Amino acid sequence: MAIFARPEDELLVCCARIDVPPAIADRITALLDAPLDWVYLQDLAQRHAVGPLLNRSLRAVCPERVSEVVLSQLAAAQAQNTRRALQLSGELLKLLRIFAPVPVLPIKGPVLALMAYGNLALRDYADLDVVIHERDLVVALARLQSLDLTLDADYTPSTEYVRTEYHYRFVDADRSVGVEVHWRLAPRHYGALAAPDLLWRDAQTFDYFGLSALAPRPEAYLLYLCGHGFRHLWSKLAWLCDIAELLRTSPDFDWSATLEEARRLQMMRVMLLGIGLARDVLAVPLPDEIVRLITADRVVQRLIPQLRRDLFASHPKSAQELRRYLLHLRIIEDRRTRLRYLRHVGAVLLRRLHPNAQDRGVIKLPRALSFLYYLIRPLRLIVIYGPALIRRNRVQHPDPSPRDDD
Repeated sequence: MAIFARPEDELLVCCARIDVPPAIADRITALLDAPLDWVYLQDLAQRHAVGPLLNRSLRAVCPERVSEVVLSQLAAAQAQNTRRALQLSGELLKLLRIFAPVPVLPIKGPVLALMAYGNLALRDYADLDVVIHERDLVVALARLQSLDLTLDADYTPSTEYVRTEYHYRFVDADRSVGVEVHWRLAPRHYGALAAPDLLWRDAQTFDYFGLSALAPRPEAYLLYLCGHGFRHLWSKLAWLCDIAELLRTSPDFDWSATLEEARRLQMMRVMLLGIGLARDVLAVPLPDEIVRLITADRVVQRLIPQLRRDLFASHPKSAQELRRYLLHLRIIEDRRTRLRYLRHVGAVLLRRLHPNAQDRGVIKLPRALSFLYYLIRPLRLIVIYGPALIRRNRVQHPDPSPRDDD
């Protein structure tokens, strides 16, 4: 059962769903009777990409308890999101047409909105994401350029990049539309999580505004969503909502096949963590067998309350990065993937320890002693980020209070 530090956090979670059961509706009503920081709440909804669900639930449950000013602000944000949804939906239609007959698999975005939410406007949008076979990459890139989309400056078109990375991002002239083209689902150091075969296998066709499009079957989609959330340590409530709504709209969900696939890919813990967190935060109903598996995994049981707290906490970026590495290593089950991930972390940390201008600004050393900057840099980083890590550790693992036996 989730525990919240602020009423706005709880209200957002209560509203982050399509179907609001009576007990949750009563809780929403009770929370609206208390003083609320509406600026904080709307900023929080934007950060977690659940503004459309907040707007929908408040209007469905008790709009009379929300001020006209706030309702107007929510309506304006919803209108903007609807325009964005229609814009990206139209762009996806163009992509599907121009890619034909090259197979393309849209993920997230409008397709997930229709599959899981039943409405384009009820999901927040960033870029369009599509998966292609690596063998079709050259053709796909040429066709994207014919749509006046250009490769983002942060990406390198090279054979080595394609071998080690997993996607390119294209943007239009005013950068209002971004298209991410994936030939893998994640960087290679994530092992089986990166393999696109998970989504291609038994992909289903559906009608996308008159075009025949491909979409992953719900079971594969769930594993992909759990893998995506795992990589980002479930830092957005919307990613849990995606799982909740996908399961809600999949009454014939094949849990046996999903468990078999998760075991084959050695991502059982990744899946259990995702659906366990969705159950804890959003009260997603799960079969008894799945609940038993979640309960039996000690790592999952320890991480669920920690990640739930992190949903509404903020930490320095470098502290987040270090935590992500450590938690990923706890969650990854496959030894070979763990070793590959460790090599990746080692390479990143070596780059991070390379002195920069700020390190050299701490003290001016002669060239003969410049090697000492490699000692100064970690010390400087400890001074900057160490206190935040210590404070956070104390919050999560407080010292036991002495008992008062008198």
